Amino acid sequence: MGTFFELLLGNMYCWFKSFYSDYLSQYLWGYNPASGTYDLELRYNTIGLYTLIISFVIMALYYYVIDHPRFCKWWSWLIMAIINSVIALFVGYYCVLSDYNAGKIPDELLYLRNKNGEVVQNLISIPSECWNFGISNMIMAFIFFLVLSLLFHWWSRVAKYSPFIKF
Repeated sequence: MGTFFELLLGNMYCWFKSFYSDYLSQYLWGYNPASGTYDLELRYNTIGLYTLIISFVIMALYYYVIDHPRFCKWWSWLIMAIINSVIALFVGYYCVLSDYNAGKIPDELLYLRNKNGEVVQNLISIPSECWNFGISNMIMAFIFFLVLSLLFHWWSRVAKYSPFIKF
């Protein structure tokens, strides 16, 4: 399937796989039911990189652009983390829904069919699966924002101790 770094984001998203179906997870891993291999685009990486970039931009806005004494409290950090998470919710939702609308999700992962080709069961229920993946993306964005804050808050002039207390 790939190297460690190619699989890192996918493995992180699998922590929250219980929010959405295994069939959607297989699609996001790049599973091709026609060949039985994982040779399609690894969507976890694409969506994860979007989320990581958005988290980095919002973190940089908070610590280096806004960087104001009145806005360097724990609650202002939490507001920025929530904004980041809500954006990520919609990014996760939109990425899966747009792939569905574009016909990128293989039919075998969407529907269970009988011998006559009639749909017996929906394997991925749209749009609820899109929202469920969006929720997992929202949690990932919060984790990214927290880790990036821990790494980069030291170089801020005013907010270097936000959201943490100076000891």
